[in-house]
Amino acid sequence: MRFVRLAAALLLAGAVAVGCGNGDAEPEATAEEKFCAAFRDYYERSEKNAGEKDAVIVASMKEFAEEADGLTPPKSMSSDAKAGLQAWIDLIADVPDDASQAEVAELSQKLSPKQIEQLDAYYLYANARCLSAATPTS
Repeated sequence: MRFVRLAAALLLAGAVAVGCGNGDAEPEATAEEKFCAAFRDYYERSEKNAGEKDAVIVASMKEFAEEADGLTPPKSMSSDAKAGLQAWIDLIADVPDDASQAEVAELSQKLSPKQIEQLDAYYLYANARCLSAATPTS
């Protein structure tokens, strides 16, 4: 009888441990959630830094480009938007740290019409998916 109570106690303790352990783990963020969190952070920095010196704004762009380059593009992002994001990352990576905003804007003149179309797709995606009021914040 003592063995049965011990076995029952061990089973109950094991069930409680398994039940508690599974509920504590938070699900990993999706690629879209990770991308949108990074994009929203960049967007908020851009709004806050609107009157800052060019070096601060360019540094923020470069920071987001580096972060975005390390993320997996969301499955919900179209191939054109993915290409636009990559074009933006590549464009910003080549910007000197001491560049002015005007110099950054001039770089877009070197893009092909297709790349500009892809950039537009990226901007539309990021604004609609990451900045809309319907998007839950992470």
